[in-house]
Amino acid sequence: MKTKQTVKLSITGIAAKGKAIARTSDGIVVFIEGGVPGDLALVYLYKKRRSYFEGRVEKIITPSPDRLDPKCDHFGVCGGCQWQHLSYEAQLSHKQEEVHQNFKKIGNLDFPDLQPILGSKDIFEYRNKMEYSFSAIVHNPKTKEKEDGFGFGFKKRGTWWAVENLNGDSGLYDAQVENFMPTLRGWFEETNLPAWHPPKREGFYRFLVARRSEANEKLLFNLVTSSDGLESFDRQAFVELLKSEFGERLQGVIHTINDDKGDRVEARSGDSELVYGEAFITETLHELNFDIEMS
Repeated sequence: MKTKQTVKLSITGIAAKGKAIARTSDGIVVFIEGGVPGDLALVYLYKKRRSYFEGRVEKIITPSPDRLDPKCDHFGVCGGCQWQHLSYEAQLSHKQEEVHQNFKKIGNLDFPDLQPILGSKDIFEYRNKMEYSFSAIVHNPKTKEKEDGFGFGFKKRGTWWAVENLNGDSGLYDAQVENFMPTLRGWFEETNLPAWHPPKREGFYRFLVARRSEANEKLLFNLVTSSDGLESFDRQAFVELLKSEFGERLQGVIHTINDDKGDRVEARSGDSELVYGEAFITETLHELNFDIEMS
């Protein structure tokens, strides 16, 4: 076998980072992007390692009974959701087997059978915090090319510089927040302040971080910008935009100045200021209330 060829494989398991596993007729392991255990697929081999190949699904011949249509139209691009094309019950089963094999084969440990994983009652919109990125380099999912523009959403998987615009609910976080993303992006663009350009390390808009209370559905936002162009930014108008959409759900708005050249939310060079409401959300655990800040 060699790279740059397509082979027919039966996919049998899952691995880390959203990849599936298959074996060739002579026993060589192939780690596959876009596969689901139970699929019979044509797989393009694009990389050879010492003891295995890496490939991606080109065509599903016979789909697995556990295969689903992903809820997120960004599936497979940003890497935020890696198994939405696999039923939740199958996810739990295969992930438990992966843990078992890691202990047994890698750790060389002998232990009793694992208890079944307890699944979550919330399969979608389960995260209580999300970080969205800005970038002047936009990944176009149709052409697969990188274009100059105003990107606001998730970073393309495998890159630190390119963002694919999020145009609706990803299934990961709050649906109202993510369905509002196109309006937010349009508002940011209309300010004529640029998105951050990671390679050039310049620009204004850098990140928007959102935190949600599971106890009362309140929302806390942190807009992270540089100071370059700050005098032209109307923070109150931004607050009013959020208030118009989220109303009483809006707990607070923070503005963080981050002039670090590194690609991180936390500011080592700059400061944070509460510009509306409270700087925390409240969660209830075992009848105790906890005020939780953004970080």
